[in-house]
Amino acid sequence: IPFWTSFQIHRRNCDTEAGSVLYDITRFCQEHYFQNEKTMQGRKDAQAKVTLIIFLAAAYILPVDSGSIQSGAGCHWWSYAVSQFFHVNIFHLLLNVFALNQLRFSWRELGISFLIGSLAMTLSAVPVMGASGMIYSIMAFRMAERKIGRKAWIVFAAANAVTAFVPSIAFGVHAASFCMGFILKLLMKRYGEYRRASKGR
Repeated sequence: IPFWTSFQIHRRNCDTEAGSVLYDITRFCQEHYFQNEKTMQGRKDAQAKVTLIIFLAAAYILPVDSGSIQSGAGCHWWSYAVSQFFHVNIFHLLLNVFALNQLRFSWRELGISFLIGSLAMTLSAVPVMGASGMIYSIMAFRMAERKIGRKAWIVFAAANAVTAFVPSIAFGVHAASFCMGFILKLLMKRYGEYRRASKGR
Protein backbone atom coordinates (compact mmCIF):
# COMPACT_ATOMS: atom_id res chain seq x y z
CA ILE A 1 0.00 0.00 0.00
CA PRO A 2 1.85 3.15 -1.20
CA PHE A 3 0.16 5.40 1.35
CA TRP A 4 1.21 3.20 4.24
CA THR A 5 4.75 2.73 2.93
CA SER A 6 5.22 6.51 2.99
CA PHE A 7 3.47 6.90 6.35
CA GLN A 8 5.16 4.22 8.47
CA ILE A 9 7.92 5.17 10.91
CA HIS A 10 11.26 3.44 10.51
CA ARG A 11 13.00 2.22 13.64
CA ARG A 12 16.39 3.61 12.63
CA ASN A 13 14.89 7.12 12.82
CA CYS A 14 13.36 6.54 16.25
CA ASP A 15 15.97 8.04 18.56
CA THR A 16 13.52 8.54 21.41
CA GLU A 17 11.37 6.24 23.47
CA ALA A 18 8.26 7.96 22.11
CA GLY A 19 9.43 7.28 18.56
CA SER A 20 9.96 3.61 19.34
CA VAL A 21 6.47 3.36 20.81
CA LEU A 22 4.97 4.92 17.69
CA TYR A 23 6.97 2.52 15.52
CA ASP A 24 5.62 -0.48 17.46
CA ILE A 25 2.05 0.83 17.20
CA THR A 26 2.50 1.41 13.46
CA ARG A 27 3.79 -2.12 12.85
CA PHE A 28 1.02 -3.68 14.94
CA CYS A 29 -1.69 -1.75 13.11
CA GLN A 30 -0.17 -2.55 9.73
CA GLU A 31 -0.17 -6.28 10.43
CA HIS A 32 -3.45 -6.43 12.36
CA TYR A 33 -5.70 -4.32 10.13
CA PHE A 34 -4.43 -4.85 6.60
CA GLN A 35 -3.72 -8.59 6.41
CA ASN A 36 -7.41 -9.59 6.15
CA GLU A 37 -8.52 -6.85 3.77
CA LYS A 38 -9.09 -8.21 0.26
CA THR A 39 -10.64 -5.21 -1.48
CA MET A 40 -9.31 -1.74 -2.24
CA GLN A 41 -12.19 -0.12 -0.33
CA GLY A 42 -11.48 -2.34 2.65
CA ARG A 43 -7.83 -1.30 2.65
CA LYS A 44 -8.80 2.38 2.37
CA ASP A 45 -11.18 2.02 5.32
CA ALA A 46 -8.42 0.31 7.31
CA GLN A 47 -6.06 3.17 6.46
CA ALA A 48 -8.55 5.68 7.85
CA LYS A 49 -8.89 3.75 11.11
CA VAL A 50 -5.17 3.13 11.56
CA THR A 51 -4.27 6.75 10.76
CA LEU A 52 -6.70 8.02 13.39
CA ILE A 53 -5.43 5.56 16.02
CA ILE A 54 -1.82 6.57 15.38
CA PHE A 55 -2.69 10.26 15.59
CA LEU A 56 -4.40 9.64 18.93
CA ALA A 57 -1.38 7.70 20.23
CA ALA A 58 1.06 10.36 19.00
CA ALA A 59 -0.98 13.14 20.63
CA TYR A 60 -0.96 11.29 23.95
CA ILE A 61 2.82 10.88 23.85
CA LEU A 62 3.47 14.54 23.05
CA PRO A 63 4.59 16.60 26.09
CA VAL A 64 1.61 18.95 25.95
CA ASP A 65 -0.30 20.43 28.85
CA SER A 66 -3.80 19.02 28.40
CA GLY A 67 -5.32 21.96 30.21
CA SER A 68 -4.15 24.32 27.46
CA ILE A 69 -6.00 22.48 24.68
CA GLN A 70 -9.28 21.48 26.31
CA SER A 71 -12.36 22.82 24.58
CA GLY A 72 -15.28 24.46 26.31
CA ALA A 73 -16.61 27.86 27.33
CA GLY A 74 -13.91 30.53 27.20
CA CYS A 75 -11.38 28.35 25.36
CA HIS A 76 -9.58 29.11 22.10
CA TRP A 77 -11.64 28.49 18.96
CA TRP A 78 -9.11 25.99 17.58
CA SER A 79 -9.36 23.84 20.71
CA TYR A 80 -12.73 22.46 19.55
CA ALA A 81 -10.89 20.63 16.76
CA VAL A 82 -7.48 19.93 18.30
CA SER A 83 -8.77 18.63 21.64
CA GLN A 84 -10.40 15.66 19.91
CA PHE A 85 -6.98 14.08 19.44
CA PHE A 86 -5.91 14.39 23.08
CA HIS A 87 -7.00 12.34 26.09
CA VAL A 88 -7.00 12.82 29.84
CA ASN A 89 -5.18 9.58 30.69
CA ILE A 90 -4.16 6.22 29.23
CA PHE A 91 -7.45 4.59 30.24
CA HIS A 92 -9.39 7.27 28.35
CA LEU A 93 -7.22 6.70 25.28
CA LEU A 94 -7.45 2.90 25.37
CA LEU A 95 -11.22 2.98 25.85
CA ASN A 96 -11.65 5.13 22.75
CA VAL A 97 -9.21 3.04 20.70
CA PHE A 98 -11.08 -0.11 21.73
CA ALA A 99 -14.37 1.46 20.61
CA LEU A 100 -12.81 2.53 17.28
CA ASN A 101 -11.62 -1.01 16.76
CA GLN A 102 -15.24 -2.21 16.69
CA LEU A 103 -16.20 0.19 13.87
CA ARG A 104 -15.59 0.46 10.17
CA PHE A 105 -15.52 3.85 8.47
CA SER A 106 -14.23 5.56 5.35
CA TRP A 107 -12.03 8.63 5.01
CA ARG A 108 -15.11 10.66 4.12
CA GLU A 109 -16.96 9.48 7.21
CA LEU A 110 -13.91 10.22 9.34
CA GLY A 111 -13.84 13.79 8.05
CA ILE A 112 -17.57 14.27 8.65
CA SER A 113 -17.32 12.79 12.15
CA PHE A 114 -14.46 15.18 12.92
CA LEU A 115 -16.64 18.16 11.99
CA ILE A 116 -19.56 16.77 14.00
CA GLY A 117 -17.34 16.20 17.04
CA SER A 118 -15.97 19.74 16.80
CA LEU A 119 -19.48 21.16 16.60
CA ALA A 120 -20.69 19.04 19.52
CA MET A 121 -17.84 20.29 21.68
CA THR A 122 -18.99 23.88 21.21
CA LEU A 123 -22.17 22.93 23.08
CA SER A 124 -20.27 21.98 26.25
CA ALA A 125 -20.10 24.52 29.05
CA VAL A 126 -17.20 22.69 30.72
CA PRO A 127 -13.73 21.83 29.35
CA VAL A 128 -13.73 18.54 27.42
CA MET A 129 -11.31 16.53 25.31
CA GLY A 130 -11.07 13.18 23.55
CA ALA A 131 -12.19 11.42 20.37
CA SER A 132 -15.55 10.31 21.78
CA GLY A 133 -17.47 12.81 19.63
CA MET A 134 -16.05 11.27 16.46
CA ILE A 135 -16.68 7.74 17.74
CA TYR A 136 -20.30 8.41 18.64
CA SER A 137 -21.04 9.99 15.28
CA ILE A 138 -19.44 7.04 13.45
CA MET A 139 -21.47 4.66 15.60
CA ALA A 140 -24.56 6.64 14.59
CA PHE A 141 -23.63 6.24 10.91
CA ARG A 142 -23.55 2.45 11.28
CA MET A 143 -26.79 2.34 13.26
CA ALA A 144 -28.58 4.49 10.68
CA GLU A 145 -27.48 1.99 8.04
CA ARG A 146 -28.30 -0.93 10.33
CA LYS A 147 -24.78 -2.23 9.76
CA ILE A 148 -23.51 -2.96 13.22
CA GLY A 149 -22.55 -6.24 14.84
CA ARG A 150 -23.56 -7.64 18.20
CA LYS A 151 -20.14 -6.94 19.71
CA ALA A 152 -20.30 -3.27 18.72
CA TRP A 153 -23.80 -3.06 20.23
CA ILE A 154 -22.48 -4.45 23.52
CA VAL A 155 -19.56 -1.99 23.54
CA PHE A 156 -21.89 0.92 22.79
CA ALA A 157 -24.36 -0.08 25.52
CA ALA A 158 -21.57 -0.59 28.07
CA ALA A 159 -19.97 2.77 27.20
CA ASN A 160 -23.29 4.57 27.66
CA ALA A 161 -23.90 2.80 30.96
CA VAL A 162 -20.55 4.12 32.20
CA THR A 163 -20.89 7.66 30.86
CA ALA A 164 -24.37 8.05 32.30
CA PHE A 165 -23.08 7.78 35.89
CA VAL A 166 -19.59 9.30 35.71
CA PRO A 167 -19.76 13.10 36.28
CA SER A 168 -16.41 13.81 34.61
CA ILE A 169 -17.50 12.33 31.27
CA ALA A 170 -19.13 14.70 28.76
CA PHE A 171 -22.35 12.80 28.16
CA GLY A 172 -23.87 15.84 26.43
CA VAL A 173 -21.13 15.85 23.78
CA HIS A 174 -21.63 12.12 23.23
CA ALA A 175 -25.39 12.50 22.84
CA ALA A 176 -25.10 15.53 20.55
CA SER A 177 -22.54 13.80 18.32
CA PHE A 178 -24.68 10.67 18.07
CA CYS A 179 -27.87 12.58 17.26
CA MET A 180 -26.20 14.76 14.62
CA GLY A 181 -24.49 11.76 13.03
CA PHE A 182 -27.68 9.69 12.97
CA ILE A 183 -29.82 12.44 11.46
CA LEU A 184 -27.16 13.39 8.90
CA LYS A 185 -26.75 9.78 7.76
CA LEU A 186 -30.51 9.34 7.37
CA LEU A 187 -30.67 12.52 5.28
CA MET A 188 -27.76 11.32 3.15
CA LYS A 189 -29.50 7.98 2.60
CA ARG A 190 -32.75 9.65 1.58
CA TYR A 191 -30.91 11.99 -0.77
CA GLY A 192 -29.10 9.04 -2.34
CA GLU A 193 -32.38 7.19 -2.83
CA TYR A 194 -33.93 10.30 -4.38
CA ARG A 195 -31.06 10.71 -6.84
CA ARG A 196 -31.21 7.04 -7.87
CA ALA A 197 -34.98 7.29 -8.34
CA SER A 198 -34.59 10.46 -10.41
CA LYS A 199 -32.06 8.80 -12.72
CA GLY A 200 -34.36 5.83 -13.18
CA ARG A 201 -37.22 7.93 -14.52
